[in-house]
Amino acid sequence: MNNQKKLDRNSLIYDEYKKYKLSKEIISHIYINESFLFFNIESIDLDIEKSMICLLDKRTKRLIKLSVTIIQNKVAIDLKNLSDEISGNWEVVYVNREQKTIHFLYTSKKEVLTKKDFVIGRLLNNNSLSVVSYINLNNYQLNLYINTKEEVLNKFPIQGYDINHKEKTILKTENVNVQSLEIENNFLVLKISKELKGKISSFFVKKRKEEQKFYLSYYEEEKSSQLILKINLEQLFLYFNKSTRLDLYLEENPGDFIFERKITFYFRNYEEKKQPYQKIIVLDDNFGLVPYVTKNQNISIFMSEKSKLISDSFSGKVILKKISKNKNGVLNGEIELQTDEFFEEKSIIVKLRKSENGENFIIPITKKNSLNKFNFSLDLKKYEFSQFYWDFFLVINNQQGQEVHLRVKNDSLKIKMALQLCEKKYSYYYPDSEYKVYPYITASEEFSLNYRLNGEYEDPKYKRNEKIAYFLYLIIGLFYKREKKWLIHEKFSNTAQDNSFYFFKYCYEKHYEKKVYYVIKKDSDDLKYLEPYKDRVIYFMSIKHLLYLLTCNKIVSSEAKGHGYAWRVSGGLIKPVMNRKHYIFLQHGVLGLKQIDNTFKAHGVNHADLFIASSDFEKDIIMKHFGYKDSEVLVSGLARWDNFKQRKNYFKQEIFFMPTWRNWLEEVSDDVFLQSEYFKEYSEFLQSDDLSIILNKKEVNLNFYLHPKFMPFTKYFESLDKRINIVGFGEKTINELVYDCSLLITDYSSVAWEAYYQDKTVLFYQFDREKYEQLQGSYMDLETDLFGECAFDSKELIEKIDKLITSDFSSINNEKYLEDKNRYFKYVDKDNSKRIYQGILETEENNSLENEIIFSLKSNIYFRTIWRRIKTIKIIKILKSYLMD
Repeated sequence: MNNQKKLDRNSLIYDEYKKYKLSKEIISHIYINESFLFFNIESIDLDIEKSMICLLDKRTKRLIKLSVTIIQNKVAIDLKNLSDEISGNWEVVYVNREQKTIHFLYTSKKEVLTKKDFVIGRLLNNNSLSVVSYINLNNYQLNLYINTKEEVLNKFPIQGYDINHKEKTILKTENVNVQSLEIENNFLVLKISKELKGKISSFFVKKRKEEQKFYLSYYEEEKSSQLILKINLEQLFLYFNKSTRLDLYLEENPGDFIFERKITFYFRNYEEKKQPYQKIIVLDDNFGLVPYVTKNQNISIFMSEKSKLISDSFSGKVILKKISKNKNGVLNGEIELQTDEFFEEKSIIVKLRKSENGENFIIPITKKNSLNKFNFSLDLKKYEFSQFYWDFFLVINNQQGQEVHLRVKNDSLKIKMALQLCEKKYSYYYPDSEYKVYPYITASEEFSLNYRLNGEYEDPKYKRNEKIAYFLYLIIGLFYKREKKWLIHEKFSNTAQDNSFYFFKYCYEKHYEKKVYYVIKKDSDDLKYLEPYKDRVIYFMSIKHLLYLLTCNKIVSSEAKGHGYAWRVSGGLIKPVMNRKHYIFLQHGVLGLKQIDNTFKAHGVNHADLFIASSDFEKDIIMKHFGYKDSEVLVSGLARWDNFKQRKNYFKQEIFFMPTWRNWLEEVSDDVFLQSEYFKEYSEFLQSDDLSIILNKKEVNLNFYLHPKFMPFTKYFESLDKRINIVGFGEKTINELVYDCSLLITDYSSVAWEAYYQDKTVLFYQFDREKYEQLQGSYMDLETDLFGECAFDSKELIEKIDKLITSDFSSINNEKYLEDKNRYFKYVDKDNSKRIYQGILETEENNSLENEIIFSLKSNIYFRTIWRRIKTIKIIKILKSYLMD
């Protein structure tokens, strides 16, 4: 025991949290014995004089030092005598005060899978408090939940589940029907057949159309001929804090296979069926959940703000019946509320989508002779719109007097086609302004307005090109389709420097027999890079381009499909055909720092036949968060990396600084941009005297380059220092700037992966991390998973730049970052494009006529509109069930 050292317990610690470096460490052999929590840390040397074990509240950055005993690498945390002040959920961290590092403690996936359940242990008699230690299966991180004994047992029942799946095959089998469904004290109580006793190994939920499983602990009781299962729904709040829909499943684990079964419930009578929603459960901050039974009898859970839960629980829908616009810019419409429930109508509210400040305006409604039909008039001249999308809701009071907002939907093919094909007729153009507003129907058949700049390609010249191309398509389209052309484009069809260009280059040089064409604007600065391949280059929005867009076999791109056509133009003849095309997503960069699943989710407009990834880590993100199948994701590496040439002495005294865009500033006016925190932070940095002194003293140049979406604002960024260069669009490619630099600085841009791939030092600048995580989001933990140091204000950023220049651009953690590289990049060779090409050919070979017909129907917006109207008809449901069997 001579090597045993003990720390006296301190009170609260409020260190400068943001200045600490963050990392994560793997722990093992976790268990609770009596009043101690034990675990091993193998990867670091524990120095009790310089470090401590703490509880961390991530939200408040509050650290609480724990009483700890350390013997070599074994840690024992004394859980006795915890203060009443610290009840709640905490993360366990190791803090090195000398090195100013905070290490989050994780267990490996293998370690978790050998546990009986995710609860490591409980200490239930600790004065007024009880403690449970558990592994969060969402990220495998060690947590403590501290509360009263009653609350601990409610949230983490003694009984759990067995997730010892190892390498067993998972089979999706028939559903399990429960005989009773109730809510008791925040528990979901299910009664099922006693035949399942001893067969159930676990319960879990999955997000709708995603594959990641979130396991749940539960109680099991036996009563006469029934098995009663109780699931504490509060444990879902440990996993989710944003609006989401979840489906409930159970698993049976009888031997070499795991049977995955959806849980269903059939109502006994019509009165029950009219009320498929159960009791609403609301916790802190007005966020809650409500279990309900879907139209397919599946048991699901909706998590969101209380107001949305109330609205979602109302049984009824609002349908758009008529829409017109007069010459004075007044939009007139008729809606119908289809419901059997009592309600009191109030108004229509039009809300700005994803608004920070909840921007909206109210429109009065008048009741027609028919009981549930209402008229509205919206004078588009009277309202000050912000970009981009405004959604219509009918506001009513339900029987309990609660306010309900119901989304206005469309099920009329006539209305959809009128708004799609006659956009100009329904648009209002603001005088003395380049803006316009017009109604449209969303991909999910909902009624909205779009307020945006009038696009360059809405000029009559291009509309004429569309009509000519569509006429040719009707006459000779079948002949052109036989060539099975691939069309390739990049961002706004204005560049030739990303994965699309390098994949096109590979196809041209290695497989010229394949009809592959590159689409680019005629005045693009990057046209020079396409000179050797000009016989396969098509000018954007030309008649040839539009005809080829209508007749091509595939769209291949590093961006969304929409970048291959007039941006944000939803009307016309071309867009609906383009949205039905097979699509290969080459990716713009590596996924991790920015959530984009709303744009590229499976079965959406941008559904990809093949989704390119760079590692199994990234593939896991795509399958879990985007909803793609294993066969639809190809781990190949990015095409542009085939062109990467390693330099032995590449170090230039040069820094490349490239921040990414913000979705809340996309296409805003110049005035709005100039008032933004984004502009002010970067301007302050570029004009800093301290930065100028450092760069000149150490003879280092800095190139500042805005994301292409923000290029129109480049003119507002200035620096009087000759060492600081504001790079304009087209002056240099991003590839060149990364290649030439010694240090890359970015916020959340995927350009960070380019530097990381080339073994260069990356420095992150995330002054608006909290807002970014709220409005955009990341798939990685920005506190622990970054592969570079991070600064949170310009002063700290300049200090870190100074240190990195002094150390020849080498971070103290560079060795660790390089070790992690294999996790993020499966291949480092010159065959990425080859793997992609072969992958596309394989998708073509495996695509049967039956699959092609199904794809064509699913992607046809007109068929989908009709299908939504007829799919609830009894004979159609029977036919669908027969065909699926």
